[in-house]
Amino acid sequence: MPAAVITTENTRGDDAFSYTPFHGGFLISGLTDLTADVLMVPSHYEGLPVVGFTPDALAQAECLRELNLPATIQFLPDCLFQNCVNLSCLVLNHTDVPCSITAHSLDGTVNLQIYVPQSAYHLYRDGIGCGINPWEDYLHQIHTF
Repeated sequence: MPAAVITTENTRGDDAFSYTPFHGGFLISGLTDLTADVLMVPSHYEGLPVVGFTPDALAQAECLRELNLPATIQFLPDCLFQNCVNLSCLVLNHTDVPCSITAHSLDGTVNLQIYVPQSAYHLYRDGIGCGINPWEDYLHQIHTF
């Protein structure tokens, strides 16, 4: 990830989250630091993969400006970013399969820019398989690094 994507030195990692066990891994279920403006979700917690979020995990994240997600995150639930009015940068480090979203996963964001690896852009642009591409409506917001 280029340095230009994450601009704040006050980046918080795995200690900024609370976790809930979920099918051999963990979900992010909340924040322990409501003042964090840059968060990097860890790929593992206690030796198991961090695979997603509970729907209200970021409900109190009004200060959040930048969020970096590992490829282990499989899905962004409806309205995850509902109160994230300052979120402007979402980094998705998925290279083989794009992170899944619904029509309402990104609700609540206003000026969100999404960054994906150059090698994975086609996954977001073209989708996977014969189904509807859930990222199609956000292509104007997707950039590569």
